[in-house]
Amino acid sequence: MKKSMSRIAKLLQFWLFMALNNLLKLFGIEKSSILMGKLLRNLGRYTSANRVIERNLSHIYPSMKAEEMKSLSEDIWENFGKYVGEFPFLDEEFLKKNTQRIE
Repeated sequence: MKKSMSRIAKLLQFWLFMALNNLLKLFGIEKSSILMGKLLRNLGRYTSANRVIERNLSHIYPSMKAEEMKSLSEDIWENFGKYVGEFPFLDEEFLKKNTQRIE
């Protein structure tokens, strides 16, 4: 029973990922990147991964103030969101045509 639920959960995650991937393609790379950056900047703080980010930042920068840590973690989430927004466009044909976007 538990194994079949895991398979169902994985299948559901796959379909949600594919739906998001196709939805983002409708917006184009610029709007998709901005949208996902803003979305994850605002929603990332509510995930368990944010606690890991803050814990790691506190180890690296022990004297960092809470406000600075919050701001930096939001910047990290925004950067990751932009990556997620650009991911659907990273096929070989697109990259050949748009090399100026690559830094």
